[in-house]
Amino acid sequence: MITEQTIITIAKTFNTLTKYDHHKAFLFLGRSVFLVIIFTLLLAGCGSVTNSPIPQIQIQKSNTPPEKRVISNGLLPQQNCGGNSTVTNEIERSHTIQFTLDISGGITVNGGGEAEIPGIGKVSVGTEVAGAYGVSYGNSTSLSRKLSVSAREGTNLTHNIQEVEYWQTGIINILIDGKLNSSYPYQFRTDFGVELMDTQSIPCSTATTEPSVIMPTSEPTQTNATTIAAEATALAVAQTARLVYGPSSGTLSNSTDATTFSNTDTKVIDFVAETTFKNPNTAIQDTWSYGIMFRRWQNQDKEFGYYYYYITSQGDWYITGYHPDNGKTYITGKNDNIDLSVGGSNKLKIVAEGKTAMIFINDKYIDTADISKNTDPGNITVGTGFKSGSTVTKTTDYQIVIRSLDN
Repeated sequence: MITEQTIITIAKTFNTLTKYDHHKAFLFLGRSVFLVIIFTLLLAGCGSVTNSPIPQIQIQKSNTPPEKRVISNGLLPQQNCGGNSTVTNEIERSHTIQFTLDISGGITVNGGGEAEIPGIGKVSVGTEVAGAYGVSYGNSTSLSRKLSVSAREGTNLTHNIQEVEYWQTGIINILIDGKLNSSYPYQFRTDFGVELMDTQSIPCSTATTEPSVIMPTSEPTQTNATTIAAEATALAVAQTARLVYGPSSGTLSNSTDATTFSNTDTKVIDFVAETTFKNPNTAIQDTWSYGIMFRRWQNQDKEFGYYYYYITSQGDWYITGYHPDNGKTYITGKNDNIDLSVGGSNKLKIVAEGKTAMIFINDKYIDTADISKNTDPGNITVGTGFKSGSTVTKTTDYQIVIRSLDN
């Protein structure tokens, strides 16, 4: 700071200078004042620059049970009509989960766990949430889970099984300078499980160990005229149908104690479905079965209905089903058009319309089945292990396309 005494001293010094010295002093003083002004402005400018505060993240875990997200469901029949003791079966399912995060409020989290927070910018919320659960964000892990089901002697049960992912929930609190700036609810995927949803009891009188067979309506040796007429009808119907799913492909696991499904999430009544399955690459003596489930539904009272159309490694085809009001459907037959070779494939086609279903194997008409007991809309799924006693554990590849005949 320039004091009065300093000014007096400068004035006295200035008076002792010559004229030439006065000129140099003025120049020196002018330059000095200019530098002082520039330096003052620089200091003022620097004083106005402030560093952006670094956001702090607090993870507030919820005490409520984790959120469940269904990834698949299926039916597990367990028949013990002729038994004299309780039968218990154990099923095992595997699934790979990735530790990822969902945030409410329309905020997207990228693969690195960063989210664009309004008014703040990118914040590494994923790393913080994953750390709270002892894992690394974005990593994956394969999990296996088991479930046991039992049937008392003299009972015939169908268990509704579903596979779920568990998502932990909570709140992400973002603080600036120690003060709460914003909060966002989150869901974080951490686990996988197999759950028994419900069990339906079917009277043994309508589902014995060896069900009474309803023979196909047509004779085993069909005339060419019948085949040609059926194929022409199916072609005409297919041309009026609209594509609602596929073409899509996938892989199904095989189990020796349960049916494995892959849901298409396609709900229809009348439809045309074409599915090509590749036989499991396994020993020729092993047994397998695959096909589709259709008109599968469940109401609020947990009653359900369904139909299966499938073939087996013994060269048999089946149309089976159940409706809580109308009982079971069981239609079967043999066909030498089924490819039973290891690594071979079979194309199954079904035209379901109203109370009947025309079925084809490898583009050859097989029969027209009565499906009048269940005419309710339901989902279509592909599956393996429909026939009990399967010995295959290899996978089965498939392709499917579905066309709807519903208005």
